[in-house]
Amino acid sequence: MVPRFFIAKENMDPAKAIVTGKDAHHLIHVLRKKIGDKLEIIDSQANCYQAEITKIEDEKVTCKLIEKKKSKNELPVKVTLFQCLPKHKKMDFIIEKCTELGATQIIPVVSERSIPKLDADKAAKKVTRWNEIARSAAEQSGRATLPTVASPISFAEAIKQGSFDLKVIPWETEGRNSLKKILKEYPQIKNIAVYIGPEGGFSHAEIELAKNQNIFPVTLGPRILRTETAGIYILSSLSYELEL
Repeated sequence: MVPRFFIAKENMDPAKAIVTGKDAHHLIHVLRKKIGDKLEIIDSQANCYQAEITKIEDEKVTCKLIEKKKSKNELPVKVTLFQCLPKHKKMDFIIEKCTELGATQIIPVVSERSIPKLDADKAAKKVTRWNEIARSAAEQSGRATLPTVASPISFAEAIKQGSFDLKVIPWETEGRNSLKKILKEYPQIKNIAVYIGPEGGFSHAEIELAKNQNIFPVTLGPRILRTETAGIYILSSLSYELEL
């Protein structure tokens, strides 16, 4: 498998790309790449380039761009995952797997029943780590778009965020509306917001607040899923319904 790297705009021009930092270290010291070896480079516009290493310096790898092509590895809809903070390191797992499955953005949420409470310093360190996890997962899975992980916000803020064609909130007591049914009613959606509850689920008051913001409660089937499973289920279902 040819390694793939996301390159910032300032490190690219029409003829070459420069890999720096941790990615360069990985290329040189872990993958042991040499001059003449091939890479895939992704720019800030989700363009994919076949590239060849032409120069290796200390923590810096220069590549010439050979061929440009538009990647077809993204979901046909943009998915923003509003994920209530889970306990321990479950968020690491959620970010990694939901990135692999095509999430466009992940926004951590502090809800009524969320157990972790992060102060500003801890939150900043967590967000840095989470974005590194998302970057690694995006490169490994062949993504053309690098998902972003935002700073944690409250549930009240989350339900008022952004402009979406469709907003859904899985809830264990919803018995009528399935994700499949909702998607059939909104066949032209381009971006969707998904709200995933914490270990203890959303409260009735939060569901009512969500409904008031035109967020549809949906069932994920007869089994109650863990918070780290629900987002994966949603993204897998979107892939099945919309792209396969």
